Amino acid sequence: MTQAKHTGRYGGHASSKEMAECLTCYKDVFEKPKAKQTVTPWAINDYKDCIYQGDYVIAEKPHGKIHDWEANAAFIVRVVNSHETLVTALKRISTGEFAANVSSEECLLAMRQVAREALKQAEGK
Repeated sequence: MTQAKHTGRYGGHASSKEMAECLTCYKDVFEKPKAKQTVTPWAINDYKDCIYQGDYVIAEKPHGKIHDWEANAAFIVRVVNSHETLVTALKRISTGEFAANVSSEECLLAMRQVAREALKQAEGK
């Protein structure tokens, strides 16, 4: 394989296949730091055609027919907004945080309460 300049179409390679086999191009594509997500909470605008957070547009309804855009947008917003709560609840339950100085029954009740509250948010209740 010839030495590529790693610029332009296919990173200077003759084809996308050749580019995929190049370690330098692979590192450029797959080993870059991941972008951070927009902070939450996300919301849907009053016209139901945009997902946003503060002044930032995250997604807009594309032109043309989109299957169940409003339902899908509401689902995306609900899932994104409940993600951190669910992760925190699972971390608290999995680390045994509730086991210190309480009976096993009290521990189980506390874990169930944390799980219920996280699920309530995730289910949009």
